[in-house]
Amino acid sequence: MSYYNWEKIVESYSESELKKIYHDKDREPSDKVGAVEKELVKRGFLSPDLILMQKPTNEDYIVSTSEISNTESNIKFAKIASTAVGLVLLMDIVKIISLKIQYDIFSGATSGSLTNEIISSNNFRQLMITLVYLFINLLSAIAFIFWFHRAYDNLHKRILNCEFDVGWAIGSWFVPILSLFRPYNIMSELVEKTNIILTFRGIEHRKKWFNIGLWWTFRVITHIISFRLGYISTSINEIIFFTLFAIIFSSLDIILGIITILMINRFSKNEDLLFNDEENCGVLQ
Repeated sequence: MSYYNWEKIVESYSESELKKIYHDKDREPSDKVGAVEKELVKRGFLSPDLILMQKPTNEDYIVSTSEISNTESNIKFAKIASTAVGLVLLMDIVKIISLKIQYDIFSGATSGSLTNEIISSNNFRQLMITLVYLFINLLSAIAFIFWFHRAYDNLHKRILNCEFDVGWAIGSWFVPILSLFRPYNIMSELVEKTNIILTFRGIEHRKKWFNIGLWWTFRVITHIISFRLGYISTSINEIIFFTLFAIIFSSLDIILGIITILMINRFSKNEDLLFNDEENCGVLQ
């Protein structure tokens, strides 16, 4: 008798891991091989007679609507995430106005015109705006990741061949190097496979999308620039230069915010079509 629940364990295995065990089945425990064979049949990689390895079509991957019972509506999180991103966008506008004031102060400065009172007032205003921006930006990131995770979790319940474990919808944002491309991979998969499911179910939906790569390009650019903004300026010329640099960053951040809101809203409309279909079929508890 096995001490392991292999049928449950192999559910988390990737396609390549399952196939490797299947090809090396003479070296593996029989109960583990049996669980792997069942999982391969379930995913459509193995014929029911356990003889022929096959490449499944998109339809083979899709979970039947009658077998789905635990997807959750994501429209609330989508609205929260969109609103939070919108607040960041508004704070970027406030930052640009404040930075313009700072630019005017230092670019028009003459010898003796910059008093300690003027500098202190400017620094205090900039500090307060920066702190509020960072706080709202943090809340925005949390809201977005909650929405992102639930969307990927729902996809896992609707289709059998998701490329990554659902935990990566959160973890991929915090792993160095991986965070430069894994969230983009997951978002692309969400869009592509959601469209496949909608088409399979015969649900009318919006198929044309702007390039997800555009969203990620602006995301990476603003992320890289933000590190450069940590430099502490010491001279008037440096302050003027980095003030202009910060204005450019905030302008790019506004574009990123607009693109992000559009992406969330457009995807959420398609995702909600799936949830409504499942709810109307009476399969959700």
